[in-house]
Amino acid sequence: GSPTVFYGTSQWILISGERRGGSNYTAIDITSPTTPRWLYSIGREFLNPGSEPYERLGQSWAKSERATLATGVTVTMPGCHLTIETTTEDTFLLAGGYDNNQDQQTPAAQDSVGRALFAINAATGQLVRNFSFNGTASGIGMTHSIVDLTALDHDGDGIVSRLYAGDLGGNVFAFKDDAVHTYNVCGNSVDQRVTDGIWAKAFKLFNASSDGVQRKILYAPDAIGEEFGETIFFGTGDRTDPGATHVVYRL
Repeated sequence: GSPTVFYGTSQWILISGERRGGSNYTAIDITSPTTPRWLYSIGREFLNPGSEPYERLGQSWAKSERATLATGVTVTMPGCHLTIETTTEDTFLLAGGYDNNQDQQTPAAQDSVGRALFAINAATGQLVRNFSFNGTASGIGMTHSIVDLTALDHDGDGIVSRLYAGDLGGNVFAFKDDAVHTYNVCGNSVDQRVTDGIWAKAFKLFNASSDGVQRKILYAPDAIGEEFGETIFFGTGDRTDPGATHVVYRL
C-alpha cells in the first residue's frame, strides 16, 4: 500500500506495504532523510499467538492510518472532583490484506487470510493488544479479507475512538472505543463518557451482499461526525477487474 509517515517529536517513521509483491509492511526511520534506517518489518505470521488456529496476513495492500489510541485510564476524585486521565500510544492502524482467492472467477465463499484489523506501536512495531480483531478469534463475522480502513476522532480530543472498514464480501464493520461509566463521587452518581482503550463495541454494521450477490469493498468508508453520531459513506466495486459488468455495484 501507499506509504504513511508518523511525525513524532523526535522521530519520523515511514511505513509501507508491498501490494502484489508480498505480505510485509516495513517501517523506516527517516528522521534524517539522507540517512534512512530500517526499523522493523511485520509479515504474514505477525498475528501468530504461538498456537493454531490464527489469522495470517494477506497481500499488504493497506495504507496504514497514523493514530493515537487510548490504552487505559486513571480515575481520581480529589476534593470530590472527578478527574480522568487517559494514557495513550502512538500507533499505525493496519488492515489484514488481500486474499488472492478474490482473483478467481468465482471466489470461495470465505477468504482464508487477511481477515483482520489491528494496530502496531509506531516506534517498535509491536502489536497493540487493545486493538486486534480477526476472523479466526473475534467472532464478529469477519469472513473476508480487508484492504483499507478509516479512523475517526469523534470528539476532537486527539484520540481515535472510531474505526470503520469494509471487506471483500461487502460487509462493513464498526469499532467504538468510548462508553458511559458511572462513578460514585462523594455519594453522588456521576455519568461520564470515557475513551478507555477497551474497544468494547465491535460489530458488523452492514452487508452490501445480503441479496446473495457479492459486492466487494476495496476502499475505506468516509466517516463524518454529527451531533447525533456518525454518518458512513462507502461504495462497492472491483478495482482488480474494473471493466466487469456482471455485478451491479452501489454507493
